Amino acid sequence: MYWFDNFDPFEGDVPDDPIFDAPSIAFQARKLLDGCTREDARLLEYAIDDAVEAMRTSCLDIALDDLAKDIFQNPNDEVSGLLSDAERATVNDVRKTLKKRQGTSEYPLLPEMDDVSELDALYMAVISGGVEEDPGKCFALLSLSFLASYVDSVSSPDSDWEHVDMPVNVARLTRSANDAVYAAMALRQATRFSVSAEIQAESETNMQVAWRDEVVRRRKQLAISGSLGAKAKHEKTAKLKAWALEKAADMRDQDIDIARKLSAQLPIELADVSKNAERLIYDALRARNKPD
Repeated sequence: MYWFDNFDPFEGDVPDDPIFDAPSIAFQARKLLDGCTREDARLLEYAIDDAVEAMRTSCLDIALDDLAKDIFQNPNDEVSGLLSDAERATVNDVRKTLKKRQGTSEYPLLPEMDDVSELDALYMAVISGGVEEDPGKCFALLSLSFLASYVDSVSSPDSDWEHVDMPVNVARLTRSANDAVYAAMALRQATRFSVSAEIQAESETNMQVAWRDEVVRRRKQLAISGSLGAKAKHEKTAKLKAWALEKAADMRDQDIDIARKLSAQLPIELADVSKNAERLIYDALRARNKPD
């Protein structure tokens, strides 16, 4: 389990300094996982990871479809001007071109995986029926994964932060606070989905309606993220990935350890690129090792 290589999700100590409520979040998340074994947690983690990746891919495909239609229908648009006549002959040609250039510095304004957070991706996967496992336990385990990152931020040696362009205590507090906030948000969803069977059955229709509304909203958000207004953000994302892959080329640790170390060494101009730089770098390192 790469989430919990250095933290026991069931018994690992969660310090209350600097975030006083962190131990309480861990206690409540573990209570929702009552009856789960470590093997259950390992299998649940894999299921969550697969569901999140599948939903992120689906959202990006939707965003590319919407962006391709916009470009094709607006031939005088600046984005359309970047394509050759052959590349914009049909909507499908535009989409193929965007897909080919996705994630490259050649066309950095395209939507990225990091545009869809793990929390959002898991939520959409659950309410669309893409997760067979207990959603309450899924979000409880996700909450503990953020706490694992919190513990790592709090306990990592100062040497891991020596390349950060800010005081170590400020960098440590910033990251640990972010991790704790995400853990609390995941716990909130876990509690929501862990209601009694009667209440959950009663809310089934409302959840389906909410899902349809959510799809429309997400599609609009992701299409907007693919507009020229998002160019600066995705240029930074591409730069962060390129920087991380260049640094990682000379490192021999496991991908998760490399991601943790590099996220603590971000140059100041890349420090605000992602809310969770460690996960973004880890995804880039994993993608590097996947066959085309």
